[in-house]
Amino acid sequence: MAGKVLNYTRLSFLELTGRSVDEAEKRFPGHMLVSKKSKFDDNDMDESSGAGCGVCPILVKSLPVVDLPDCSEIPVVVTEVRSPLEMYCQVATVENLKILSPLFEELNAYYNETLSSLTYNPIVGELCAAQFMDDQSWSRAEVLDVKPNFVDVKYIDFGNQETVPLSCVRPLTDLFAKLPIQAFKCKLADIQPTCDAWNPDAVELMQNLTGMGTKRLLAQVTNNAGDVTELTLVDKTPSEDIDIAGKLVEAGVATRVSSNVIETGIAASNGSPVQEAPRSVSPVVADDPKVLALLQENAALKARLDEQQMQLQQIMKLLSAAVAK
Repeated sequence: MAGKVLNYTRLSFLELTGRSVDEAEKRFPGHMLVSKKSKFDDNDMDESSGAGCGVCPILVKSLPVVDLPDCSEIPVVVTEVRSPLEMYCQVATVENLKILSPLFEELNAYYNETLSSLTYNPIVGELCAAQFMDDQSWSRAEVLDVKPNFVDVKYIDFGNQETVPLSCVRPLTDLFAKLPIQAFKCKLADIQPTCDAWNPDAVELMQNLTGMGTKRLLAQVTNNAGDVTELTLVDKTPSEDIDIAGKLVEAGVATRVSSNVIETGIAASNGSPVQEAPRSVSPVVADDPKVLALLQENAALKARLDEQQMQLQQIMKLLSAAVAK
């Protein structure tokens, strides 16, 4: 089959977006695009000098965010903290955690083999797969900005952002569209910074209290009407139930917004009783070795992302200094 390319003109990119052939060629230079409805065999192959051209996947335009369980308390893992009012969590039920490992295994197998050499010009707002520099693994992401030779992405299953080389980005295919976005954006309810903005000490304390992927917390949703879920977070330890917002207030980096705030475990500050929990959702067993292993794997992946971001920032500074000279 060497020296042959697929001779199709119905393009999956065009079927999905209704855009022009010229635009498709710009997005995937050197690659013929094939309809997923098309069937082909040797009779459909034409001799050509365009050796190395490949088949473009069916692109994913958007994905829904994971639905939160309808219950009083939701086990969660905090995966990204930019401030107490801007963070990302994953639902940490046993069932949900067991889904993530197979997803990343399939992602890496696909992008290391099937799409290992696809030339791709991403656009802002679309979904993609991005590769970590330190361990060369892949994750689902959203394109935030496109720069010369670099792309700003947000990892949609974790919530954190980084800049990666253009060569480390691929289109996200419909093979990985079955699972909703795992990281939902949220904020602590009924608190605000003591100053005009959150200082670094407040952010660091919030990161330490939540464990950044290493702790299982219980979240109580107070408002899920908009794009950002308002919730309370409690760290249930053997000795006590730690109210995360309460710890921020005790440290002097946050204040309460309203007087009707539920205090951990007993009652609201105005004396009204806490509403009884109607039901719970598949609690995570603390001594379950499989769940603990999944949490540790999640935390390790987040740590690699943070380390890679620092390395890339150093590389970009060196490049900028070289260009300035």
